[in-house]
Amino acid sequence: MKILQLMPQFPFPPTDGGKVGLANITKHFSTSGNNVTVICNWQGASPDAILEASTYATWVIVDHSTRNTPWQIIKSVFSRRPLYISKQEHGAFEQAIANAFSVTKFDVIHADHTSMAGLAKWASEKYNVPWGLRLHNIEHVIWQRYAERLSLLNPKRWYLAREASKLMREEHDLMSKADILFPITYADATLLPFNAAPFVIAPAGVDVADWNSKPQFENQRVVMASSFSWIHNAEALMWFIKNVWPIVLARVPNAEFHVCGKDVPQWVWEYQGEKIVVRDFVPDLAAFYSECSVSVSPLFVGSGMRLKIIEAMAAGLPVVATSIGAEGIDATEHHGLFVADAVEAQAELVISLLTNIVTWRQASAEARDFAAERYTWHRAVALMIDAYKRIMP
Repeated sequence: MKILQLMPQFPFPPTDGGKVGLANITKHFSTSGNNVTVICNWQGASPDAILEASTYATWVIVDHSTRNTPWQIIKSVFSRRPLYISKQEHGAFEQAIANAFSVTKFDVIHADHTSMAGLAKWASEKYNVPWGLRLHNIEHVIWQRYAERLSLLNPKRWYLAREASKLMREEHDLMSKADILFPITYADATLLPFNAAPFVIAPAGVDVADWNSKPQFENQRVVMASSFSWIHNAEALMWFIKNVWPIVLARVPNAEFHVCGKDVPQWVWEYQGEKIVVRDFVPDLAAFYSECSVSVSPLFVGSGMRLKIIEAMAAGLPVVATSIGAEGIDATEHHGLFVADAVEAQAELVISLLTNIVTWRQASAEARDFAAERYTWHRAVALMIDAYKRIMP
């Protein structure tokens, strides 16, 4: 099968959850015997990253920035279209698609994220090729939840709510025009419009062999690994440090909280005297998890599935999350995923895992087994490939 894959960014090296998802779909499309061409926007990469990517696909890089400039935001106030989608649609990307079709007759077009759906729809109509949409998130839900957390007097709330409304309208329309949809959770599938295209739930996942870690109960290390350039991750970190961590530290004085990932906020350094260790980006996260005891995901804004939770579970780390952090993952405490939204309740869960070795050992083993059984990239991409074969002419 010849697949044209459209994505909003170059995903190698896969240094955050978004890039991990994109890179692994390409990788497993390719290793399943398909011929893959990827068109994406350029955000820079090392020669080694480009070399790794080229082993899986032919890459067409479009030199276009998708940063939200002040001028774009001002224009979007007066536009009927959502900025999230309109900023991706430009002549250079369409020309790259046209050039790709002049060389290859593709069997399907695969769009990653709603931001690529309009371009996929355009190409599908122009070249009479079926197209599918991988819903890494239901995007308008993220905007809605972000707006709802802001004060009624905050102008940003008004802007985000309006963008969410525009995005929901266009997102629903694109969902109805696709030939196949791939939501990643049952929760997201329930949010599809009544006239949506047929769908196949294809969860995010891990390559189990990459997460052969041996977490340590005795270290009493709590970890949050994330990309903090996404504002909602930074806000989740602040909530945990200011509210939950002081309670944990009062009860478990030898515990440490390790913060690792890209773009760790500068304000975190102010808390280092409170048993908080800033690690920045960790190249080998699986190896680092061998030094840790518990992972946390205290998000209050999001959609889809938090891949970092699945990775931590695959590494044998019990996870404590908010309900939105754990949303979409079909796991309970019996599988090593513990959920609480209230400050005291979340602190008690972390404390229990740091101090009760029987509970911790059981949760660690169950988390690893659950991730390996339910959430692998091989299984997820196989579901998408089978669906594409069914809709091919």
